[in-house]
Amino acid sequence: MTRLKYSVAADKIDLQENRRDEDIEFEIRVKNSEIIKDLRELRHFFESDEIFTDILFYTFKDHIQIIVKKEAYITLLLGLFKWKLLDKVEWVDEKNEGGTM
Repeated sequence: MTRLKYSVAADKIDLQENRRDEDIEFEIRVKNSEIIKDLRELRHFFESDEIFTDILFYTFKDHIQIIVKKEAYITLLLGLFKWKLLDKVEWVDEKNEGGTM
């Protein structure tokens, strides 16, 4: 079985991923204020699509929370990659990798 593995652009953001029953929650803390513009563009991109409830953004004073339905998980990761908030995204074979993220 394959899964998606990614590496965070550590000089730009801290990212925590928490899997829940129905969805996945991401918490992003910005390390570089220039990234705020990119996060706003990412948010606008997903809020402008036809499905409003697949990816939800919540802005707090010290972090951004993103709640993603499981079927939109890959779409969000590719969006983070497009806006250069992830350095690498790749498919890996779980047998050789040993576990999940």
